[in-house]
Amino acid sequence: METIILTNQKELAEIIEAAVRNAVSALVSSEKPMNVAAAAKFLGVSCWVIRDRIRNGILKGRKNGRDYLIMPAELLKLAKAEP
Repeated sequence: METIILTNQKELAEIIEAAVRNAVSALVSSEKPMNVAAAAKFLGVSCWVIRDRIRNGILKGRKNGRDYLIMPAELLKLAKAEP
């Protein structure tokens, strides 16, 4: 574990932004699909929103039993498209 001493808020913002970029890149490069609950958590919305987007054709997902599976790249497209 590395200790970082920050001198201002700008440094903190840059570190957080880089960490988020790295996490999103790792997620998107993953070929493993996410279920509705994981997709909702990733986007910060409810499961109902994810299911609604799939039903309306806004988000691509494939049925897996009673749930849907969504590829991370599709979530990123949706995140970029919605304000």
